[in-house]
Amino acid sequence: MAKGAWWFAVLLFPAVVSGQPWEFESPIAVSPEASEGIFHHLDASGRRHVASHHGSIVVVWEDNSESSPAVYAAIMPVAGLDFTRVRISGRGEAFEPVVTSVGEDAFIIGWEEDGAVWTRLLRGTTPGEPLMLAEDAGQLCLETGPSGRDVYAVWSQRRQHYHHIRSGRIALARGVPLLQETRWVDDHHGGADQSHPVAVYHQGLDALLVVWEDRRFRNTVLMSAAGTPAGRFSIPMQVNELGPPRAADYGRGTGVARAAAAAHDDHVVAVWADKRHFRFGYDIYAAVARYSGRFGDNGLVQDGFAEGFEQWHAGISSGGGRLAVAWDDDRDGTSDVWLSWQTPSGWSDDLAVPGAAGPGNDSHPALALDRAGELHLVWTTRAAPDAPTRLWYLHGRLRAGASTP
Repeated sequence: MAKGAWWFAVLLFPAVVSGQPWEFESPIAVSPEASEGIFHHLDASGRRHVASHHGSIVVVWEDNSESSPAVYAAIMPVAGLDFTRVRISGRGEAFEPVVTSVGEDAFIIGWEEDGAVWTRLLRGTTPGEPLMLAEDAGQLCLETGPSGRDVYAVWSQRRQHYHHIRSGRIALARGVPLLQETRWVDDHHGGADQSHPVAVYHQGLDALLVVWEDRRFRNTVLMSAAGTPAGRFSIPMQVNELGPPRAADYGRGTGVARAAAAAHDDHVVAVWADKRHFRFGYDIYAAVARYSGRFGDNGLVQDGFAEGFEQWHAGISSGGGRLAVAWDDDRDGTSDVWLSWQTPSGWSDDLAVPGAAGPGNDSHPALALDRAGELHLVWTTRAAPDAPTRLWYLHGRLRAGASTP
């Protein structure tokens, strides 16, 4: 049964045929066989661990295969069968990488290392010189600008007693990234931590829309503001609706975590894990920001068969007129990766992704829809909850005969 039709009806989405419209190729290993004590992580703000641009795919992650945590990238042509892996971070402990395309033939990768946030241009399989954006900072997220030749960056940085969200623009000068136009996103409230930002270019507003976790009410809420790195951001507004009243034993308010967001036509859609039904754990909720820049009514993404099970690690992507969300839950007895996409009547029924569901533990998905609306999905898998991990990649497309935009 489709969900959320009442709050998404104003958006136009491609129709899908009855039954499953996706077909998937065989999964391709991104990392070597699982080795004892080696763990791969896909945990960055906004879950932007995979990007596809002009026939190339880039996946970024962190693992401890060289003793200490380090950031790596894997590159492959879309029609390829094997990834080329390169180290991106330096000698320090590095975490939470993200990637986005820039220009015609390059990607920018960002990460946290030794308490600072860094970026590096990747052209082909050759990384450029690293560029430090800020010290005493982390949780970087990158977003390609409307021209395709610059990149917006947002991160959490210490400001006096708390961490707040800062933004900047990275421009390419003769192929070399340069940081420009940095500013604080929220100058209206300074008495609480702000973390895990995600940035999306809002075409309808011609502005950058930033969503983050905020502790100003002591429980965690999602806030958003719109602006440009060089100009003033709007007064922050809350994204998540308050859940039902709860007893004091359950804390001060509803819990939310780890927003992801994507631009879709002239709108922005955000998804996150939400514990408003606190007795059953986290669900995946979504909301749309239209021309006012304010997010509207919240709606469930997963279908009714997920009720009573916790959902985690939601990612979202838009491309080729399609919009899709991936997450993991254990409704079938093991942790599996699930996919839901927008149809004219709302979110589709949930699909357990072939190759990323079944025996073992499949989790932490990240996805990208390319300009043709084809799906690029990465995730971690392990034989048991405490076993070493491995990274996999899956390419999906609409079946022949399925409707297109």
